[in-house]
Amino acid sequence: MIATEAPPPGRLQAILSSEGPIIIIISEVHESRELSLALRIVHILQIHHQLDSTIITEGEALAKSRSASWDSGNLVVIGQPSSNFVTYLLDQREGPIRTKVLDTTFRVHHRQFDRPGQSILHCLVHIFWLNSASLQV
Repeated sequence: MIATEAPPPGRLQAILSSEGPIIIIISEVHESRELSLALRIVHILQIHHQLDSTIITEGEALAKSRSASWDSGNLVVIGQPSSNFVTYLLDQREGPIRTKVLDTTFRVHHRQFDRPGQSILHCLVHIFWLNSASLQV
């Protein structure tokens, strides 16, 4: 069963309060920009916060989602609108603010995010664990 009831909005730093290792999801290992960002996040989490984390690909994340085999722990998802896992997560969400992917562009209500350097950030409840969070970058 997918978690759909989100806790009230909170501070972004809540992603650091994780019951397990923070799981960082990237599109594919060969996507050098995403991997570079993920490795920098892992380094910062370990050095400055003494937090464990791991990096997995969206293929592994989709398999965990389909088999409902996620361990507890917060998720950080790094991906573009074309990412299969990003699309999967956004399709699972309901609520007053809906983010959609149309023509490989993020749209929030009627606002389109398609210019170079633009990105969006979501802090949502974990897809399977109500007491964990999911950060989509």
